[in-house]
Amino acid sequence: MSNQTLPLAVLGGGALIGLGLYFGLRERPPPADATSAKALPAANTAPAPPEPSELHQRSKEAVQLALKSELDRRHAALVDHCWKPLAAKDPDPASAKLSWNGTIGASGKPVAYGVSEHRDAYRAGLAECVQKDLLSLQVPPPGSSVQVSVDIQLP
Repeated sequence: MSNQTLPLAVLGGGALIGLGLYFGLRERPPPADATSAKALPAANTAPAPPEPSELHQRSKEAVQLALKSELDRRHAALVDHCWKPLAAKDPDPASAKLSWNGTIGASGKPVAYGVSEHRDAYRAGLAECVQKDLLSLQVPPPGSSVQVSVDIQLP
């Protein structure tokens, strides 16, 4: 084949493929009517379940409240174990604000998380100590993974 006939061969091959697809698809039966299934009367008259995004939002709020409650329950231990030893070395700053950010798995245990300090009240070593103390953290199982963030104020 010479260089002049190559474009004509490509064009002819494309045309044959296009015709084959067109006539091949014309012979297929039309899809089943999807609206006929909707026209049947409903046997169950219960209200429709909430949208998945609404369920996820409810689950996220419930997990966030449970996590906040668990952190409040552990607050005194965090102050005794993490805050007081560091404050004895250096009393400044007088308080610190931390954030617990992570994903709670379907079982209620953290899958991955981190504790970070806010810049305006930083105390070296505090976030690491709090993170280690919260390794055994658990909340009621949400049934699916949920990402949450909760602030912690010490002392």
